[in-house]
Amino acid sequence: MRFDLLVLGGGPGGYSAAIRAAQLGAKVALVEKEFLGGTCLNRGCIPTKFLASAVSLLEDFRKAPFYGVAVENLKFDLSKLRERKREIVERARRGLENLLSSYDVKVFYGFGKFKSPSMLEVSSRNGGFTLEASKIILASGSRCPDKEKLFPSVSGLLTTDEALELEDLPGSLLVVGGGPAGLELASIYAEIGCEVTVAEMFSQLLPGEDAEIASLLEFSLAQRGLKILTGAKLASLANKNGKVKAVFEDGRAVEAEKVLLAFGRKANVEGLGLEKVGVEVVGGKVQVDAYQQTRVPEIFAVGDVTGGLYAHTALM
Repeated sequence: MRFDLLVLGGGPGGYSAAIRAAQLGAKVALVEKEFLGGTCLNRGCIPTKFLASAVSLLEDFRKAPFYGVAVENLKFDLSKLRERKREIVERARRGLENLLSSYDVKVFYGFGKFKSPSMLEVSSRNGGFTLEASKIILASGSRCPDKEKLFPSVSGLLTTDEALELEDLPGSLLVVGGGPAGLELASIYAEIGCEVTVAEMFSQLLPGEDAEIASLLEFSLAQRGLKILTGAKLASLANKNGKVKAVFEDGRAVEAEKVLLAFGRKANVEGLGLEKVGVEVVGGKVQVDAYQQTRVPEIFAVGDVTGGLYAHTALM
């Protein structure tokens, strides 16, 4: 089958490009290996904002006596919250699928890789097939670090994906990484009763952001019961007495039931045939110019695969 544009990846960068191209009159197809919406909808922005909203509601109820409102037997049901989160994510996926359909964007589910600069080979449950187009946009996204490779034989480690699916609340949690994802999850779990420590290797939380804002944020989190360690570069992780012990290069150490690895996302560049068609990959990221074009004229790339994290960056 031949199209004007093929989009490889159904996250914010991919589906936005597909819709815009269709609005401009192009015949568009999108290839997605798992779920439409990418990390943001399925394992990032949407589920974490839902959890944050639930936690905010819990916080309001705890403040209710100040306003003369009595709230008794206040409980937090993690399993029901997780079930509701899944319902919201699934509904959003269906909505996105309908939106793409309304613009006549053809969606194919399967793993796509480059056969040539103008052709994708797609492997799906129903067999393989090829798609052709004059232009292809690579929007394959990124993934959590491989904890087994980083810390083999250490149990009790979580990725940010897994932190959204916990069945039981740990008594203590160490979050390694003081960026937006780590801090958001740290705040959520602290509010529902987990003893949380955040360790950031740089001298402030949210590295690269305004230092004064980062300082105010650190103060606010500390007021809410989180323990913050800055300048804490991880040296080792090991299991000890049923917990995970983290040792930092400056000698500080923390023990926790679970450790969340909130750092080091990797661009999805493996197995796509990029080297076969000449797309340049440096440091695990696809190289593009100011127009998101790779050095192969027919191929463009957007979003996490180019090294720019977060949905709003992909949309730009």
